[in-house]
Formats: sequence, structure tokens, C-alpha cells
Amino acid sequence: MYKVKWWIFTVVFITTVTACGNLGDHQEHDVKEVSVKPLEVDLQGSDHLRKNETGHFEAIVTQGNEQVNDADEVEFEIWKDGSKKESIMLEAKNEGKGVYSVEYAFEEEGEYVVQSHVTARDMHTMPTKKVIVNN
Repeated sequence: MYKVKWWIFTVVFITTVTACGNLGDHQEHDVKEVSVKPLEVDLQGSDHLRKNETGHFEAIVTQGNEQVNDADEVEFEIWKDGSKKESIMLEAKNEGKGVYSVEYAFEEEGEYVVQSHVTARDMHTMPTKKVIVNN
């Protein structure tokens, strides 16, 4: 019985040492650094408009030096300053060359916020701009 236990212990010990000893024998793999450039949105449009005048707003979407023409979603949210709960969402039109646009006529005077919501290439960005509407 003693020889059987000794034999089992020896086999387990040798198996463990052999398995642990092989950990360092694996080939090293080259690790390539992946650089993900951020999604950039240049939100453009009029800063001042007259009441009932149609404003044209554009989100120019780039990633590095590349124009992003394949955005998953581009929307513009517009609200009167201080009344975000009453905002409206407008789906942007893809103009090509990374340009997404929308037009909107402001019916009341005041200060407004225009925010683009751009989702592309597993990233999301939401730049804003102020628009003053008066008579």
C-alpha cells in the first residue's frame, strides 16, 4: 500500500512539474498596437437668425483625415435654452463627403441650443452650438 501511494505521489509530482515547466516554452507573439482615432464632429450653422427664418445646420464628421460617410445615426436636437424637456429631434440628411445636414425654422424669438448626436464606428459624440433668434 505504501508503494502505491508513493507511486501516485511521484506521478502527480512529475506531471505538475512538467506542466508548469512548459509555460515558458510558448512562442512570443508580436503585439500590434491599435490606434483608434477619435470621431470628430464640426457643428456648423448660423449663430443669428430671424424669427421664422430657416436655419441650415451641418455636422461635418471625420476620423483622423478620413471623411465619415457611413455614420450609423446622425440626428439634431433643438431646444429653447432652459427648456430641454421640450426639445425636438430631426434626422439628418447625408450630403456625402462626411457632411450631414438639417434645416429648421425657429418660430419664436430667444436663445436656442442645437446639438448633433453622431454615432459612427462604435463611437458617439454630441457637440452643441447656440443660436440667437430675434426679429
